[in-house]
Amino acid sequence: MVKYHKRLSAYIIDIMFLGMILLVVNYFIPESRNIHILNNELSMINEMFIKHNIGITTYFNRYALIIHDLDILKAIYAIINSFFIILYFVIYPYLKDGSTFGQRVLKIKVVNEQEEAPSLNQLLWRNIIINGLGYMLISLALLYVVPSIAYFIIISILGFIQFMVVITSLFMVIYRKDKLGLQDIYSKTFVVENK
Repeated sequence: MVKYHKRLSAYIIDIMFLGMILLVVNYFIPESRNIHILNNELSMINEMFIKHNIGITTYFNRYALIIHDLDILKAIYAIINSFFIILYFVIYPYLKDGSTFGQRVLKIKVVNEQEEAPSLNQLLWRNIIINGLGYMLISLALLYVVPSIAYFIIISILGFIQFMVVITSLFMVIYRKDKLGLQDIYSKTFVVENK
């Protein structure tokens, strides 16, 4: 099994590389003037709440509505980010024998239980768990079917669950003898040295 620091280093390289790609791609998408208006309104209600000019119920209701409206306006970014996560963490490793760019740099790769290249399905499940792909897709789906307050509560809970899954998986990779994280166990894959 590959040591956790090598896996973590590869992941950091991947996140930085993908982040740069997304920064360039998102730069060319014109930002709506309404996003600036909603961000200003968000700052205003935060300030009002801190100064005790509005109560917790008013604050929560307005905050949830603004977040919902912002997420609707930024849905194109979420769709593009999801597309690139699938492209980079699912399609690319599928075509490159189980390795992302960062994993190739550090000479490691993901394999299935037979120590062969993982299937598309296995790579997809890994990323639903570890890269927040499931959270993003569920959030996008809920955006248009639930009211703003319910949406805010659900994505807050899902965001916390996603955070805990990543932290739990990280600790599993560091402290388990077999170095398997939740994404490895669920997708029936593991990371090995790429010779």
